[in-house]
Amino acid sequence: MENRLQRLNEELEDILFELNTKYSSDLQAAHVVSRTVEDLPPQSIELNKSIELVSELQNVLIPPLHKVVDGIFGNTPQLPRPLFITRLILFSRSLPTGHALPSSELQTIGSCLLFIAFTTSKALASAVHYKIPDLLNQHGRLSAIALAKLTTPPTEPGALLQLLRLLANSVGIFEYDPEDETFSNNPASSLLATDHWTRWHLWAHLYPTAFYDIFANLENSISESEPQTATQIQYKAEATEPFYALLSRLPWARQFFETIGAGSTAMAPGMLADYPWTEVNEGPVCDIGGGNGEFLFTLLQANEKMTGAILELKGSVAMKAATDNFAAAGESEGEQTGGKFAAVNQRVFSVHAGDFFVEVPPYPVYTIRWTLHNWGEEQSELILRNIRSAIQKARKPNSRLLIIESVVTDSRMGRPAMYGSVIMMAGSKGGKERTEKEWRQLCARTRWTVHGIHVLKNCIPCILDLRPTDE
Repeated sequence: MENRLQRLNEELEDILFELNTKYSSDLQAAHVVSRTVEDLPPQSIELNKSIELVSELQNVLIPPLHKVVDGIFGNTPQLPRPLFITRLILFSRSLPTGHALPSSELQTIGSCLLFIAFTTSKALASAVHYKIPDLLNQHGRLSAIALAKLTTPPTEPGALLQLLRLLANSVGIFEYDPEDETFSNNPASSLLATDHWTRWHLWAHLYPTAFYDIFANLENSISESEPQTATQIQYKAEATEPFYALLSRLPWARQFFETIGAGSTAMAPGMLADYPWTEVNEGPVCDIGGGNGEFLFTLLQANEKMTGAILELKGSVAMKAATDNFAAAGESEGEQTGGKFAAVNQRVFSVHAGDFFVEVPPYPVYTIRWTLHNWGEEQSELILRNIRSAIQKARKPNSRLLIIESVVTDSRMGRPAMYGSVIMMAGSKGGKERTEKEWRQLCARTRWTVHGIHVLKNCIPCILDLRPTDE
């Protein structure tokens, strides 16, 4: 075995050298994160295959004890150092467009995984709290001593060194030079700057804090005899109180909806690029559970002919935020007024106050994003049946329901959905992300046909295109 491992190491060193030199620009282009749809690279079947093979290789080689330690302390199991996972990819072949898992910006997904870990997520929260990515953007490469003097308030240099070195070496957030003990930004840490358009820093603030407390109750919540979720236990709520009703009265509710809205913005280029929205331009499109309205705003901005509406829970924080955001522009006492999405106000029919468990307003096209994963099968079936009843009243040839959610796969690239599934379980009994098989079964039971599943660049979710099954 030693001889084979020696040959393997020699081959890996050769590949790493080539990827760092000859194919460096190709690799950077494949991992680009861009707000502009046209700048997104084509999906690469070979890139995804390489990632999966690297993951399998690590699974074979990593000692069991290391996997146990990773599981206990929160480092993502089998996640290699950044150069290994982002550059150990055979780019000697062409980059064809295909329908495999997306060639997502790997560092982005790596960052997302950290937000729901333990040791690494708390270290990451600390780094973002003290705006380390911003400081490195402003000043370039710095030592922990220099960084500690620049933070507000000043931090202890030794402690800062420990946290940043963990992030750099275990999960590839920041670059670290052990020779002079300095840090610099890399593509992953740059995404966490407060002025980056994706606003991933909001996720790093929310999940290692509010959800960290909730997860302290996870082991009790999965007991067969425990009627409450981890969230209900944490906030001493009744087992019958739904997650979003509970959320609306928590102090971090607005922060939660702002974070989810930021996720929509960060992944919007892929959502806009990889679905034929022109097919529903005549709409109108109703975004069910549309949160603060950020996704609908992005959709309307990109499709000038499209009109839309939102359905949100009456009296919820999200309902108030959406109403404020879409308020028409005007002037009051010499000052400009209007919500931050006022530019599309004339194309928003309504911000409906309602309950999708009771009734859905009739529209020919619906989107529902990151919502069904909050509910078990019985509740999800009720939601889908209510949407189907409503769409029949306003049905057009282009009528459809577009579900924007994760599709679980047992693969390296499927990990974000698996993490999300556990988070859903902490919020709602039966909450989960679903496999393609589970999605198709759920849709069949509620008389929807899965017309297609669209994989999206730089996105964790997919778009499931559903059409009402004929009578």
